[in-house]
Amino acid sequence: MDLVSALNELEENNISSGLACSTGTFLKTLEEKERKAFEAVLEKRTVTVPQLFEMLKKNGYEVAERSLYKHRQKKCRCF
Repeated sequence: MDLVSALNELEENNISSGLACSTGTFLKTLEEKERKAFEAVLEKRTVTVPQLFEMLKKNGYEVAERSLYKHRQKKCRCF
């Protein structure tokens, strides 16, 4: 198999699980105003992931710190 065919096959078989990461799942639980504020912080990077993780944990939310990093970088199952 040549490289182009192998790459095409790889892309065709790269099917998302359809499940959101823990950050994406968390976002789905928020009201629109909260979700937009959370997404804005992720986009602007005005708050570090460790700060965000600690704030969420302190307020009783369970979101994996690694998930926050990957979601911020758009390298999670959501994208």
